[in-house]
Amino acid sequence: ATHVIRKPGMLVPLATLITVTVATALPKRLETISDAGEGVALLIMQFFFAAVGCGGSVHKVLGKAPLVFLFSFLQVSAHLGLILGIGKFFFKFSTKEILLASNANVGGPTTAAAMCAAKSWRSFYIPALLSGILGYTIATFLCVGLGLGVLK
Repeated sequence: ATHVIRKPGMLVPLATLITVTVATALPKRLETISDAGEGVALLIMQFFFAAVGCGGSVHKVLGKAPLVFLFSFLQVSAHLGLILGIGKFFFKFSTKEILLASNANVGGPTTAAAMCAAKSWRSFYIPALLSGILGYTIATFLCVGLGLGVLK
């Protein structure tokens, strides 16, 4: 695909654009394959978690990069505190909604979907996935734009 558009590194943004556009434009048409897609997505999500877990070690992180671990902890804690405070007091969202939004923001759609499955929050499964995907979509194009603007 990068040979066709003659822009290296644009495969993921192009795939993102096509997928989000088709899913947004034709939701009824894609509804017929959603059950099969959900099963496949669950299986792929388990492989994703296994692959990420295989490469990580909390012991190595604490031993080699305690400041990075501390920074990440403080960053996620500040995020959670802010989103809980603003979401509860200004927007009157439920704690469940706020925690799922936070999870989708920090961990992405896969961890938000896993949280819904673990807590049996079936009605929040699709909104959690969609908010995480929306974040990925926006971030993909922002980062490509920043990369093209800053690195050239």
